[in-house]
Amino acid sequence: MPKCTTPRFAWAITGSGHFLEESIEVIQFTQNVDLFLSKAVKEVLHMYGYDKTLRDAGIRMFKDTTASAVAACCLVRNRNLSP
Repeated sequence: MPKCTTPRFAWAITGSGHFLEESIEVIQFTQNVDLFLSKAVKEVLHMYGYDKTLRDAGIRMFKDTTASAVAACCLVRNRNLSP
């Protein structure tokens, strides 16, 4: 992986949608931003057309392909729940 010479911001968005429009506006006008997306927000961005907006702005997007519920499920499965 090439060394990054310019410092970059890491911005993470989840699928909750709180302040999504305002966040997208700020991200579009902030330089050197890497956007980290949860699995859920990928759908939300597509619903509102923000995925195209961000691509057109040249924002680098990294998509999480994991689901935290799977890890939690494994923890509960291996735990003794009896009193």
